[in-house]
Amino acid sequence: MMHRIACALVVAVLVVPLSARKAEPANDEQVWESGTAFVSMCHELGKPSGELTTLQMEHANWCMAYLNGVSDGVNLEVTLSNQAGNLALLPYCIPPDVKKIQAYLVVIKYVQDNPAQAHLPTATLYGRAMKAAFPCPTH
Repeated sequence: MMHRIACALVVAVLVVPLSARKAEPANDEQVWESGTAFVSMCHELGKPSGELTTLQMEHANWCMAYLNGVSDGVNLEVTLSNQAGNLALLPYCIPPDVKKIQAYLVVIKYVQDNPAQAHLPTATLYGRAMKAAFPCPTH
């Protein structure tokens, strides 16, 4: 019985990383490493799911999960900073009627429109894209 469990674990350890690698860009650069890698993998975002292959759908889901994490991280930083007594404001103000996919398409367009910055980390480009597209009102 223990031998079967050990074999199942070995198979899982070997198979899961292989299946996970399918969702990586061809050059093995991860989507968070640069805008180039992000656009390479995520350029299908916004297309109807019926038009996507299984691999393209995996990429789109992976890209949206990454961007959700970046967005949540920015929001968490502002919340924690404010709780600590340090007034922090979001660096951008996305209107409530803007859907997440619209904001994510802004990131892709920003990278495509600014190729000289495409080597920068995707999180940096996310912040710049959001700030450019959704500036906060000045008081």
